[in-house]
Amino acid sequence: MWAWLYSLDTHVIAILLFLGFILTWEIAFRFGRRLANQRGKDSETQSQAIEASVLTLFALLLGFSFSMSSGRFEARKQTVLEESNAIGTAYLRASVLEAKPKKALRKALRQYLNARIELYQLGYQETELRLADEKADLAQKEAWEVAVQESKKFPTPIHALVLASLNQMIDLREKQQFSFENVVPQLVLGFLLVLSLLAIGVVGYLNGLCRNRHRGLSLIFALVVIMTLFLVFDLDRPRRGPIKLTFESFLRLQKTMGGETPGEAD
Repeated sequence: MWAWLYSLDTHVIAILLFLGFILTWEIAFRFGRRLANQRGKDSETQSQAIEASVLTLFALLLGFSFSMSSGRFEARKQTVLEESNAIGTAYLRASVLEAKPKKALRKALRQYLNARIELYQLGYQETELRLADEKADLAQKEAWEVAVQESKKFPTPIHALVLASLNQMIDLREKQQFSFENVVPQLVLGFLLVLSLLAIGVVGYLNGLCRNRHRGLSLIFALVVIMTLFLVFDLDRPRRGPIKLTFESFLRLQKTMGGETPGEAD
């Protein structure tokens, strides 16, 4: 039901939400002003209590959602570092192999790293992402076959370490893929949007009962809510928006692995 929230740009969501806030607040204000003459001070006091309850519930849900999205973002960053270290470890452990398989394994690891960097650099472009993922699959398969063949020839603990490092690299790739797919439930985000409109409606209604628009305070409240929601949505989208996942560790590793060492030359 709420799948469109992930495909829609966060800037568009913020603009639509702001327009929705204005419309909801104005309707609620006029409704409250119309009822102001029919209700006494006790009713206004009750409305203030309801407003406090709604805003408190909204603040709790907003804080909960922000914590979920920021936690997932930090998990993705940590996995990037772990994956980079795993590739670097596999590249270094390839030095225990003989010259020809060492060169083949390191070449495959460089191709794998380039494919992973390409994957991180791409936005939400399904075709390009699939092609980059296929490149990583081919390089990963080639690296694994080289390591397996050498381990069969030399079944030693040192050669087993090469396989272990490649296995960790593969596991971390899957872990990172899972972290990209592990987003805040869309139902939670949808409910958060509905509750935000309800909260601004309650504010407008109470302003109507008081016959005072309080435009400045209402605008500040709306902007604070929109900016917070923008952060929640953007942190939950690693491939789009101004807050993007960084991969400097991959770029540094790429420079280290960029050229062939003298031992790898033909």
